[in-house]
Amino acid sequence: MTADLTSARISPEEFDRVLARYEALIETLSAPSRSTGHAKEGALETLAQLDAWRLKVLPDVVRKREKGNGSTWLEKSEVETLVKWKLKHGKFRPRLLQLAESNAPTTVKDTTRNAFARFASVADPAEALKTLSSLKGVGPATASLLLSIFDPTTIPFFSDECFRWVMYDEPGRGRGWDRKIKYDAREYADYLTQVQALRTRLAGEAGRDVSAQDVERVGFVVGKEAEPSISSLGKRASPAPAQRPVKKSLASAESERKKPKTADGTLRRSTRSNR
Repeated sequence: MTADLTSARISPEEFDRVLARYEALIETLSAPSRSTGHAKEGALETLAQLDAWRLKVLPDVVRKREKGNGSTWLEKSEVETLVKWKLKHGKFRPRLLQLAESNAPTTVKDTTRNAFARFASVADPAEALKTLSSLKGVGPATASLLLSIFDPTTIPFFSDECFRWVMYDEPGRGRGWDRKIKYDAREYADYLTQVQALRTRLAGEAGRDVSAQDVERVGFVVGKEAEPSISSLGKRASPAPAQRPVKKSLASAESERKKPKTADGTLRRSTRSNR
């Protein structure tokens, strides 16, 4: 990764250029799409479909619920779909979806409502994330995903790529893209601090707000483009080098010369059978 792409040095202009590549990258990663289970007719199946729903549709649904009811929540089916997005977006862990599906609908609704209300009152994600993590199949990373639906401006999803990007040179278990991740509450707090610092710097330089969701997406692009399988897309394959004629060794040439030949110069077949 070049210095101008590090989270410590990226400019508002470069940030916007990277962000503009996000949708195309998601489309590229959508095909072929791995299945997260039996798809129903009309169900969101590709990463691109799930991503658009996660970024645009669901947050709007959650806001409308809050206006109409004074509080808001996530339905069980919505949490399950978010987990499907997470499995396609990152590492595939089928067991995670099975656990999420085992939650009772009322439990999901009450737990997410309580977590969102708690975060709205104290603006500290720690307690809200802890509440969300009480759901089956929901750890700190998935909890951050659920909370980011409620507040995409300040809460980033705990993605591998963005975490490693903003923590690239920070002390820890390894550095750069090889950094090990524990996926615990403390690491998320460190990650959130770095994301907020980047948002503050870019806002000061650009004179406009930068959302945590945008930081998350830029980190995802930078991380994915650092992978050989992604960075090589679109590049023309180099032509295979022309094969040079193999030179026979002196011993081989001498052996060939001594083999018995027929009158027309061709090699004489042996009369012995193969054993």
